[in-house]
Amino acid sequence: MTATALLLDGRPVATALRGEVAAGVRELVAGGGRPPGLAAVLVGENPASEVYVASKVRGCAEVGIESRTLRLPAGASEAELAALVDGLNADDAVDGILVQLPLPAQIAERRVLARVCGPRGGWSRPGGNGRGHWPQPAPRERRSVIWPARGWSGRPGLPP
Repeated sequence: MTATALLLDGRPVATALRGEVAAGVRELVAGGGRPPGLAAVLVGENPASEVYVASKVRGCAEVGIESRTLRLPAGASEAELAALVDGLNADDAVDGILVQLPLPAQIAERRVLARVCGPRGGWSRPGGNGRGHWPQPAPRERRSVIWPARGWSGRPGLPP
């Protein structure tokens, strides 16, 4: 028995999914709601992180999600970043917060990511396949968290 290679093209699926999300955003806005909002936070100047966040901003624009990118210098303290995250937690125009990793050595990733949501209560914890994890649907008062695929234990998909 010989194995045959099968090339899988994810572009049609991605295009269809983006179309569904865009339609959902249009429906939400047409019904009197506001577009969802994503805040991306970059600390320092990591070129790979810049490219990744720029791709998220472009993706948001394609489907009608509002986005903003907030930047802190590489020398920012953990307290400065925590204050920024706390402010985003309190902002009703922000539905999702992406704190781009890696963070500089003086900042504890786990503590900062644990602040996303803040005192409003809880976050949605995704299931996972080890390749990237999307939040489960959560009530409006909760914020979404996308856990790093490697988890802190080094095993895929495990939150702290």
